Amino acid sequence: MNRPLAAVVVLAGALAGAPAAAADTAVVSATVFTGTAGTAAARTVALSTLDACPPYTGPGALTLYPGGSTDTLPAGTTWTLAEILDCGLSIPLSNLNAVEVLRPDGAAQAPLSPAALTDASAYADPAAPGALPVVSNNGGQAQNTYTRPWRGGDDENGRDQVTASGPVQMVVYENTAPLSVHIATRTLRHGIRSERVALSATVQTAAGATVPASSLDWRWTISTGASSAAATPTVTIPQGTATATVVVSDTASGSGGTASIALTYKPVRSKNARSGGGGHGTVHSSSGLGSGHHHGRGGASHRGQGRTTGTTTTTSRTTTAPTTTATPSPTTTSTVTTSATSSAQAAATTPTTATTPAPHPPRTHHRASHPAPARDGTVVQGRLLADVVPVSASQSPLTRPVLPSESAAVASPAPATRITVPAAVIGGIVVLGLLALGGAREQRRRSPRLHR
Repeated sequence: MNRPLAAVVVLAGALAGAPAAAADTAVVSATVFTGTAGTAAARTVALSTLDACPPYTGPGALTLYPGGSTDTLPAGTTWTLAEILDCGLSIPLSNLNAVEVLRPDGAAQAPLSPAALTDASAYADPAAPGALPVVSNNGGQAQNTYTRPWRGGDDENGRDQVTASGPVQMVVYENTAPLSVHIATRTLRHGIRSERVALSATVQTAAGATVPASSLDWRWTISTGASSAAATPTVTIPQGTATATVVVSDTASGSGGTASIALTYKPVRSKNARSGGGGHGTVHSSSGLGSGHHHGRGGASHRGQGRTTGTTTTTSRTTTAPTTTATPSPTTTSTVTTSATSSAQAAATTPTTATTPAPHPPRTHHRASHPAPARDGTVVQGRLLADVVPVSASQSPLTRPVLPSESAAVASPAPATRITVPAAVIGGIVVLGLLALGGAREQRRRSPRLHR
């Protein structure tokens, strides 16, 4: 193509509003762990490099689930992910262990093995037989897109599609297996519009050995834009949902790993809420992304949404157990009496079940002047047996017959002996008592302290 014709083509493209992508446009940016000593660095694949690689020749459209929509792949600017790794990054598939594509929020998707990159039988899109995971560059819209075929069943390849105005981010494991990374969170402070959360992670090798945090390089990124290179950073989570992602590098072995967790902060105002302090709650929900564990808040967990300061939680799904309201069984109420036998019988007539214990009888206070009613409802007054059951004089326990020898004594009792006290003596005793009482009162008046 000569220069005048090329100028006409460029001008026509500009007039059509579809500018061509520049040759140095970055299509893919990958963090590659090589299995050799040293820190992994990001490597970029430019459009000019991929122009020299064989383009994708499979079906031109892939079905996205859920929804069942169709994604049309640009012809000539679409490459298989295997071709991008092999031709673009110069990583032979024989050395590849796994590759993880990152979502726009930084979370890693499920790892793809070398077989998943080259074996079309692993996918089940009936409208696209022979399709493989691909990356496309759309120069007209100045964007890059990663799409993989549908695996069938409840697979959601539509949610795994990544469309970015910059390069598609991914993590590549060459000659090394990914490290297992488990994220934990600890809420430090609840606020009205945000909360402070401490992040940490435990890292293990494929054999299960724990890797010390001091021997790792840490790269934390938050979907809000924050980042940190500390092993245990403290971040602010605003109201809503934010994703925390960590990428660790073992500089001694050249291996690495990544994990992500979704943190959802929803203030819950309680009657004891204070401005900038307690009375709020946080839900740490699992993202199910990458190799991160599923966590939840202790407490709080997750919790009555209460204050959980100082509680370490690991990510886990929050399951709310259904609440079952037990209906108490009917009971028979009996009259409470002071008789031990009546109480026992009343208790025996009160049915009980294993789930609803019989209620305790209420306490009753009895007074001597108010006798308790009997079982038949009549009030028993204090009366002699003779008043209740009439008996003859010979049967009464209160009477006995009088012998003839005793009848004379009963008829003529002996006269009682009287003691006569002179009136003068009685008067003297009264006077002395009055004098003693008056003296005691006078003494108490003069010396009140002695009688307190």
